[in-house]
Amino acid sequence: MGSVVEVRSPVDVAQLRARLGNADVVQFQEPLTEAEYRSMAALLGDHPMVPLRVYGFNDDLATLRFLRWFPHARRFSVASLWHLTDLTPLDQLSADVEFLDIGETRKPLDLAPVAQFRRLRRLRVVEHRRGLPELLHANPGLRDLSLWRLAADNSCPSLSCHTCRHWR
Repeated sequence: MGSVVEVRSPVDVAQLRARLGNADVVQFQEPLTEAEYRSMAALLGDHPMVPLRVYGFNDDLATLRFLRWFPHARRFSVASLWHLTDLTPLDQLSADVEFLDIGETRKPLDLAPVAQFRRLRRLRVVEHRRGLPELLHANPGLRDLSLWRLAADNSCPSLSCHTCRHWR
């Protein structure tokens, strides 16, 4: 089993490189410097199966401006990024995104900007229902769908119950 790699400034690039080989996720909750974002993006480029996760209460991170350093990330999570108000900045990610985790935020978000991704294989959504049917329709190749605190029969009535894992 892998591990969660927590990244903090100052980033020790050699240590991060060594830990990525066994990582389930790389995450951070405080902004990094541009050089640190650049280094982390380069290292994640060698580990495309490792998701990048941002979380916490930082207003700057909630803008998702840092994504400009990660245009090739294929697995991304905004779980518990409380001040996130708009998913439009996800357009900085590659069209080849295959895993998205749109987790808890202060208020439910509109998922319409995420419908630009048409190659999703895994999707986790917590409480965000606006735009969900369009997002699901745009991703017929979805293999793993987790809906948390959403009623599946109301959010995605066209899906059979065995298609989505459903938690309330």
